[in-house]
Amino acid sequence: MANLTTYTYEDIPIDNNTIKYFLSANSNKLSYAEFIKVLSLGKENFLDTFEKALNEATNKLSAYFWECPPVHKAMKNKPFEFVVTKSTALNYNKQDYSSFKEKITNNFTKNAPKEQQIKFWQEVAIKLAECLEI
Repeated sequence: MANLTTYTYEDIPIDNNTIKYFLSANSNKLSYAEFIKVLSLGKENFLDTFEKALNEATNKLSAYFWECPPVHKAMKNKPFEFVVTKSTALNYNKQDYSSFKEKITNNFTKNAPKEQQIKFWQEVAIKLAECLEI
């Protein structure tokens, strides 16, 4: 029987409007290189954990900006992290779906078949790995 990696996330409140997240595999924080690799492998249990973290952010902050430190070669062995910062302004902005109809949308990540979502994230990881030469 193969060992199943357990993926988890840690959320650390920075203040009332900002939360920092780390992702872990078997209780070890993922580096940027490891994050990209596991994303490229399309592991469903990892993607489920990543989506849970993002959904938790939505539940806590409603609308937010998502960001991570600039990614470059020197970052590949550092722990992967991202922060979400509440945006009350985004709560009142009308979404302009027409600007993104040729692109990926929130509807895709919520409603597309899991296989398509996995392929999407794999492609993101592959392109990121190419850019970082890892």
